[in-house]
Amino acid sequence: MKQINIKIFFLLTLCLCIPTKANTEVCESYVLKEVNTNTILEELDSKTPRAPASMVKLMLTYSVFKKIKEGAVKLDDEITASAKASQIGGSQVFLKEYEKFKLSNLLEAVLIQSANDASYALAEHLGGSSEGFVEIMNEDAKSIGMNNSKFHSPHGLPPSEGQNPDMVSAEDFVILSTTLIKEFPEVLEYTKIKEMPFRDGSFIMRNHNKLLFNDESVDGLKTGFYNKAGFNVTVSAKKDNIRLIAVLMGCPDRKERDQLASSLIKKGFLKYTSKDFSVEELTKNLMVPVPDGTPRELSLITDGPIKITVDRKMLPEIKIIKNTCAKLNAPVLMNSECGEVNIMLGDKILASKKLITKDASIKAGIYERIKRKIGLS
Repeated sequence: MKQINIKIFFLLTLCLCIPTKANTEVCESYVLKEVNTNTILEELDSKTPRAPASMVKLMLTYSVFKKIKEGAVKLDDEITASAKASQIGGSQVFLKEYEKFKLSNLLEAVLIQSANDASYALAEHLGGSSEGFVEIMNEDAKSIGMNNSKFHSPHGLPPSEGQNPDMVSAEDFVILSTTLIKEFPEVLEYTKIKEMPFRDGSFIMRNHNKLLFNDESVDGLKTGFYNKAGFNVTVSAKKDNIRLIAVLMGCPDRKERDQLASSLIKKGFLKYTSKDFSVEELTKNLMVPVPDGTPRELSLITDGPIKITVDRKMLPEIKIIKNTCAKLNAPVLMNSECGEVNIMLGDKILASKKLITKDASIKAGIYERIKRKIGLS
């Protein structure tokens, strides 16, 4: 009996040591980027185009915000749902034909509920037709450097028979997300919302990005799923001055996708740190001569501090390099340029600020200039 118990114990221990299939499966593509330094930290097959599912809506959102910026539409414009929009399936807010909503309400539905019907209604309104707006999306994608992408829908639903699927690389989603946040930071005010009422509270929209609920640094952006596409997510996260973007595509399981995304984000924050350089630190005791002026020298400053993001291991190697002009000729106005100060890592300039005069200097009188010339002052 004792010998049998030993065998059972051995077999149980062996089973516990064998990783399960869920733990060993990896997403088909992923990429992690630190935005401030434009550094790719980790990636796997990030250039291969894959079906993004509802992450297509990030491209729709960029094109919508661009149209708003151009003045073609406004957030409070009313949009009427068409029959086609009301018939779109999948995740939706159940638009009815002829129902009217503000553009801002439909954008909320797109980015919180991932509403396909709201996406279609926006596309029809801004592009004249869904197909017309998809053309705009493709043009905008090319304009920002998304070279491994082709959109065929405004929402990312599985293609019907005879239709082509949307195809986008993980790398291109990093480009899109970075551009979207930099050009239209207000997008994060939408993507960070966990839930919101719609249609006077008769319907509650709930964000599909579960990472928002588990990590305070996460503020967006978008999930996507259908069977052939797998579980996809584009995550944005910010801590202190560090902004990370993680894109994961073709993941077989939602929980494992989120675990990997969370792991990548944590690695990024552990690897990088932010550093602030005050004006005093950048320009302490920095003066420039004004031989023919009164006063005869001026303090140099910058118009503000410098903030950088850097690999923690590189922090001791960061140097402040000050390049000032040799002199200034009077009269000198306040805030006159006189060189620059650079934050350097080896030969690379991480950040730079112009050096400017703190005060002004008037031209010295002729008597004062003669005295200086003969060394009496």
